[in-house]
Amino acid sequence: MPKILAICPTLNRPEKLAFMMDSFLMTRSEHTDIHLCYEEQPTTKCFNDSVKQRPDYDFYMMLNDDIIFRTNHWDIRLMETIQSNGNGIAYGDDLVQRNRMPTFPMVSKSIVEALGWLQMPSLEYLYGDNVWKHIGEQCKCLYYVPDVII
Repeated sequence: MPKILAICPTLNRPEKLAFMMDSFLMTRSEHTDIHLCYEEQPTTKCFNDSVKQRPDYDFYMMLNDDIIFRTNHWDIRLMETIQSNGNGIAYGDDLVQRNRMPTFPMVSKSIVEALGWLQMPSLEYLYGDNVWKHIGEQCKCLYYVPDVII
């Protein structure tokens, strides 16, 4: 079974992180691991360094420490959506942007390897979702999964 790595930067928000971790652990499959990084560095460095340190995963996902996972096996649903289309970028419903923005995208390893990054290196904190939306739309590999609530 393919492996998924969710990467979450965090900084001085232990209560929010605790809620996120509880929801993550209660809803993920056994094929998904999480890597937490203390955000003394720009978020971009956290995401990209985590991928470089853990190259043996098949899918990578960017998280925030203040999100709540609501759908059981959200990770399998996103992964299966990508696999059924060959490769790509899948995202669920964040209940704010909905289908308009891939707020917490799961990305195929092949795309990350081709680009050499999980978050565009010129970004520090914001607009990573805009980048994935643009790449996914241009490459016709962006998939919204509305029944996955994150």
